[in-house]
Formats: sequence, structure tokens, C-alpha cells
Amino acid sequence: MTLIAINVLLDPDAATVEKAQVTNARLRKNYPDGFALDANHAPHITILQQFVRTADLEEVANAVAGVLRTEQSMR
Repeated sequence: MTLIAINVLLDPDAATVEKAQVTNARLRKNYPDGFALDANHAPHITILQQFVRTADLEEVANAVAGVLRTEQSMR
């Protein structure tokens, strides 16, 4: 059985990203070794993070797409 790691996430809007970046910069002044938001590390909200069987990946992707089609956006 082959597994693959998946991460289903929500990308926040531009205003929320800007607030997260400002807050992150302020926190790093006190904790410079802390996690930095940058081009490779964007703020996001993780909904699901787990391993799935590679053979089931398409089914999982279809399930996520189905939720996205039926749930209302918060905007």
C-alpha cells in the first residue's frame, strides 16, 4: 500500500494575509528564531492534513471538490 500526504487548506483573502504578515513581523522582533512568513510560507488555514492511499487520491480530491461546490463562501 502506497501512501501520500495531503493538506487541504483555505487561502485567506488579501486583507487577512496582510494582517498575518504584519503580526508575524512584530512577533519575530521578540522571537527572531520564530517561523517567518515569506514567499514559500504563506498564511493559510489547514482544514485536513493526513496520509491517504495513493489509489484513493482521486476519490479524496473529488470529495473535497464536492464540498467546495456545495458550501457557501464566507465572502
